[in-house]
Amino acid sequence: MKLPFLYALHRTLFLLTALAFATIARAGTWSTAHWTGDATAYIAPAQTVWAYHFDSTTTATVNGFAVPGIPGTSPAAAGNFSVSGLANAIGFDHSNELTRAGLGGSAEMAKRFIFNGNPANVTVEGLSVGQTYTVSFFGVDWANANRVCTFASGGDSRVVDENQFGNERGIRVDYTFLATAATRAFTITPQFANETWHFYGLALRNEAAPTTVTNTLDSGTGSLRWALANAAAIAGPDTITFDAGLSGGNIVTLTEFTVADAGGVSIDASALPAGLTITRGGSNHRLFTHTAGSLTLRRLRLVNGIADATAGVGSNSGGAVRSTGSAFSAFDCAFLA
Repeated sequence: MKLPFLYALHRTLFLLTALAFATIARAGTWSTAHWTGDATAYIAPAQTVWAYHFDSTTTATVNGFAVPGIPGTSPAAAGNFSVSGLANAIGFDHSNELTRAGLGGSAEMAKRFIFNGNPANVTVEGLSVGQTYTVSFFGVDWANANRVCTFASGGDSRVVDENQFGNERGIRVDYTFLATAATRAFTITPQFANETWHFYGLALRNEAAPTTVTNTLDSGTGSLRWALANAAAIAGPDTITFDAGLSGGNIVTLTEFTVADAGGVSIDASALPAGLTITRGGSNHRLFTHTAGSLTLRRLRLVNGIADATAGVGSNSGGAVRSTGSAFSAFDCAFLA
């Protein structure tokens, strides 16, 4: 009498273990959104790595970000992505909700598409292992068709109807994932052979906080200057933090940092045991000029800043920081000549 019970218990435990491993193996999440224009394109300079639209030679501009067009049915950009398996292109979809509105770069993106992929194959390249990304697939419904497709990557999949938001309306299909390799492969497989996905564009977004400083360079991606620019582009208050490996590091400035973030910003090195130093390098200049919003500094050593007495009224004050914003405060900081 015990054997059936033990068998059932063993089977239940096996199924629970399998489900647990299946959950661990899932590396990403699919979602959909109504693509109505630039505001819902999920393309932004602070985080978008690249974006392209298809069967076109025209560069669209979405939220200040350049979105080049790539002609042909097998678009590719070396080091970024490649698409294969699509047989046809349409260059005249000028009558949908995006093109009729005629506003922003999304209207240009929605003019043309490639199709007849069964399946369509997409490979995203140039990923950094350990980073979280979102890939966005752009589509528009055509003629109320039954364009139901399975989007898949690894063990993750999602069935999507291109008509989800209605006839001639845009759709954005997103896949957010943690990169475990430099490339990631996707397939788009139609449930009905003659009703394939109409593919208008593709974008990659880095979901890592664009306000995390990862190096001590004066400028460029990962620098404090880059993080300040990103913070200013994001609505609301922001906190700039530092990679743990920068503890005790020194940023040598070539020109002053300008802080003009209406939402307010905190430059916070409090998580670094040895803090962080910012030192003037090159010609005479102060370290920070703060002109808008609030500015808070935490666990920073500000060294050798020099006020520029030739820059006008009030310019000869504040060698480390000159603040005319709404509020300025510093905690656990040192101001050194």
